[in-house]
Amino acid sequence: MAIRLIEGFDACTDVTRYHGKWTSITGCTLSSTGGRFNSGYVSVSNNGAIQRTFDPQQTWVIGFAWQYTSSAPNTAILALEDGVTTQITIDKDAAGSLRILRGTTTVLATSSAAVSANTWYYVEVKALIANSGGYVIVRVNGTEFVSVANADTQNSSSNAWASSIKFLQTVSGNFNKYDDVYVLDGTGTPNDFLGDHRVRTLLPAADDAVQFTRSTGAYNYANVDDPSPDDDGTYNESSTAGARDLLRFASLPANPGAVRCVQVSARARKDDAGARSLRTVVKSGVTEATGASNALGTSYQYVADVFATDPATGAAWTDTAVNAASFGYEVAS
Repeated sequence: MAIRLIEGFDACTDVTRYHGKWTSITGCTLSSTGGRFNSGYVSVSNNGAIQRTFDPQQTWVIGFAWQYTSSAPNTAILALEDGVTTQITIDKDAAGSLRILRGTTTVLATSSAAVSANTWYYVEVKALIANSGGYVIVRVNGTEFVSVANADTQNSSSNAWASSIKFLQTVSGNFNKYDDVYVLDGTGTPNDFLGDHRVRTLLPAADDAVQFTRSTGAYNYANVDDPSPDDDGTYNESSTAGARDLLRFASLPANPGAVRCVQVSARARKDDAGARSLRTVVKSGVTEATGASNALGTSYQYVADVFATDPATGAAWTDTAVNAASFGYEVAS
């Protein structure tokens, strides 16, 4: 695997309903407009954070649009953690320089150039966690901004890896805003900077082949096409293993550029005792692919899978293939 997560913060405006896509969210608000292309974004306030936990990896590549709102000093932007210890922090000082820190206090490098408040930047960070030979490279709008090489980037006494990506804000009087996130690990491909990218959120627009029972209405897609989920307001349900809904989605805008991946997300729960699991489904042409089986609880949660290539070709997605494909969900067991 390589692409682990993409996020445009366009699928929900209720922070409590975003759990599942993110492991923990504190001190954050979601807005449906005002992002860097007037789309959705998340705003992180003092001592807030939005965090996602993964399996341990020594190398991570993270890209994200970022804006800060005041010149407050030494505000953290991004942290890579091993579960209990912060390995690397990227922060901004009072002059607007970006700094690379081992842990939260040891400054390894400071940029000579500065960033400005109330301006969207696209920041990319590539980091190798190691006691020696480690590195951190920070790019801003495609240009290397600050870096450190052949360094001790391992703050933990025992773990040469990070398993958590955290976007955060650590001082009062400032808000860090984030949009258009991608997260890669160091395995497979791609495993290097992708450059400035935009995450497009597409919603269901028509039924293709559906087997779930509707809570209301004449079409399954209409029960799950909410810009922000209404949970038990409208839904589709099934207790039959193998039952699935395949839906057609709104099209990408014309000439979107390279399509790096497709991430299929579903929000689901079980409504009775016993084990139940759900997985996402993609159908491109006559070829199908499924995501991992996800055990469900009685509270709603997001499940999401990244499909880095078109199942029909094994090659990169094109906008034509995305627009022609169907996506959905299936009762795995």
